[in-house]
Amino acid sequence: MNFIILNITALVLLIPSPLWSQSGLILMDGKFSDWEGIAFVHNDVVGDVAEGSIDFGGIKITNDLKYIYLYIELNQDVNLQSSLNTDLYIDTDFDESTGLSIGGIGAELKWNFAAKTGMFYTDSDSVSVTQSNVDLYTFPTVSSDTFEIAFGLDVKPDNVNELFPTSQIRFILADIDSGDVAPDFEGGIGYQMEQVIDEMTAPLGIQKTDSTHLRFLTWNVRRDDLFNPDLYGEYNRVLNAIKPDIISFQEIYDHNSDEIHDLMETILPSNAGESWFTQIDQNDIALASRYEITGSWLPNSGNRAFLVNLSPTYVKDILIIGAHPPCCANDAERQNEMDGIMAFLRDARLQNGEVQLEENTPVILAGDLNLVGDKRQLETLLTGNILDNSTWGTDFNPDWDNSALADAIPVHTNLTHTFTWQNENSPFSPGRLDYIIYTDSVLKMEKTFVLRTEEMKSDTLSLYGLMLDDTRFASDHLPVVADFSLELASVTEVIDSPLNRPGSFILNQNYPNPFNPFTTMEFELQQSGFTNLAVYNIQGQKVATLIQGYINKGIHSVTWNAAGSASGVYFSILTSGEQTEIRKMLLLK
Repeated sequence: MNFIILNITALVLLIPSPLWSQSGLILMDGKFSDWEGIAFVHNDVVGDVAEGSIDFGGIKITNDLKYIYLYIELNQDVNLQSSLNTDLYIDTDFDESTGLSIGGIGAELKWNFAAKTGMFYTDSDSVSVTQSNVDLYTFPTVSSDTFEIAFGLDVKPDNVNELFPTSQIRFILADIDSGDVAPDFEGGIGYQMEQVIDEMTAPLGIQKTDSTHLRFLTWNVRRDDLFNPDLYGEYNRVLNAIKPDIISFQEIYDHNSDEIHDLMETILPSNAGESWFTQIDQNDIALASRYEITGSWLPNSGNRAFLVNLSPTYVKDILIIGAHPPCCANDAERQNEMDGIMAFLRDARLQNGEVQLEENTPVILAGDLNLVGDKRQLETLLTGNILDNSTWGTDFNPDWDNSALADAIPVHTNLTHTFTWQNENSPFSPGRLDYIIYTDSVLKMEKTFVLRTEEMKSDTLSLYGLMLDDTRFASDHLPVVADFSLELASVTEVIDSPLNRPGSFILNQNYPNPFNPFTTMEFELQQSGFTNLAVYNIQGQKVATLIQGYINKGIHSVTWNAAGSASGVYFSILTSGEQTEIRKMLLLK
């Protein structure tokens, strides 16, 4: 019986795999939940290499309109772009007689992950290629035992020949150090690309969906380029499109708080009753805020914490921790800084540190975290699991409900990607280096996105006053945004907030008023734009959204049916562009 099984196995090893065909919309975020509905195209034999060596496991493949995606499981955690000495061979024209002959396929592309380089083979030549030549993306950027990899379908690596001229491919993985090869048979793993209809989700609008949301931006501005006069137009357009309430900047080295304030007032001028508050000292972390900065502390080198007074709009202050730990292979110091940040937050929560936080104070930890090494650093930030307890003290649960902190995981407005750093001249493929981490027990994230103008359509760019290369020229890091809802002080106090600006529209008093149960709200827009009309109760809770979308200029009206609401005072809040207006209404039943 054993003899028969061995011979059957040997026969199977000589048969190439069938052509798999499947499609799926993959979010390149390194989280993998969207791969659960995608079938394995190959499960490699486990344990066929020396103990401790790289051993391939399950492999998946799929495609959409723009990319072909690979999913690869390993037997151990590695960093893909520094230590996975694996070659990927792809026969992109499905012709064994062309390209590099290996394992029964003719590979047009050979790519080595650790070397971060490859070769592209054509009928007459071969050329060296980098990540930008093949539109390569790999996630996560930290160490893992599972990776997702994307190649662009419409690229020409040598600027002449298409990388994927046909819809059928075969591929092979070969680890140089361990000798493991997947698959274990000639002919590679075959795949037939699906001819999918556009599966991309609708582009994400960048306006706030509610005027009461707090908009936070983190942006590495690449060694003071925020102040580069040649880039003033790019930064001006981007900041005016985003319109943030609080900004954490990184890499401001040669400018002080006053200079940051003056620049922000030039780019986003304050109206009567409002101001920009700015602070920077001792490192490259700066904070610019529409709300007063009441204190700052240095958790350890390279990072800074700021306490911001959010009154009169919100009940609580907010703690912003701006972070910019060291880059690249410096895992030890990066971990040390993460330990120090979390020890600072722990002591602030326990009210025995430099800052003593009131219970349930919202916290945002954000910045260019340079997470390109050991995944343990991210684990520390999210869970409070400190590595060096002898130096930094005990572990703790960092959120107020004794849970982990939340990772916003911002997605591009026009692509299913999460990378926040890109440099076409670097050997490293684009990665997620910039993070927004927060206390989701007291902060509700309403919207989050990465702004990359290169992928936006012309009409969208025009709508927001942007140009195609704005984010590309401004910095090698992209702006990362999150909108949060948090407890309002009260709607009546919001009415007098400095964020309410007279301007380009009129919201008339509702009629009838008092009413039961129907009332009509009429408003006039002087210019077209994204408009939100909502109703709030006296406790500041939203009870109805009446309008949310792009509205043309002119006179408009909408009727609210309050049949399901209790008698009492309500407020209609209209937001369009930078203006907010509020009217008091009385429901009597």
